[in-house]
Amino acid sequence: MLYSFNLIMMVGLAFIVPLALLVHLLLQHELTLKLRDEGLHAYGTVTRAYRDSSGDSGTSDVVEYVFHLPDGEEIRGRYEDSRSSHRLPDKGDPVEVLYLANNPERHQCVGQEVGLAKTLGWLAFLVIWMGLWGINLMQEFQKQEAPAPTRQHHKPDSPSKSPPPRNPLARPTEDYN
Repeated sequence: MLYSFNLIMMVGLAFIVPLALLVHLLLQHELTLKLRDEGLHAYGTVTRAYRDSSGDSGTSDVVEYVFHLPDGEEIRGRYEDSRSSHRLPDKGDPVEVLYLANNPERHQCVGQEVGLAKTLGWLAFLVIWMGLWGINLMQEFQKQEAPAPTRQHHKPDSPSKSPPPRNPLARPTEDYN
């Protein structure tokens, strides 16, 4: 039972989580490309901005914003930025947004796009990660499948089955006629 739980955890850590991250990243990159081609511009304002240190990867800036469509509909969004080298925007600061006309919930702030370099970098990292874990898992399976060598004690044959001991000094009994 413990072995199967450990196996599930290792497979999840090695493959399922990285694949989920990879799919999310590729979808964000696909959205960036689509917005470059078909996106409409809108301007909004920052409603809240703060530094979040609750994540595992250190601190990141969280910026919440709102923008309005030409028909007056209000769309809210947020983004996280782990590059803390810039100042945190203030409430009321302007943001530029690209959105899809047929689905304005799919939008990104200008400057927060997922570019090709970031996508390829994460892709390479995750493929290497999964490859190393794959090798590790294969080695674990090989250890589990191979039985541990056992010591076998050699038992001498019973006297009735063995030939009598041979005298090394005795002459051969062959007939030379």
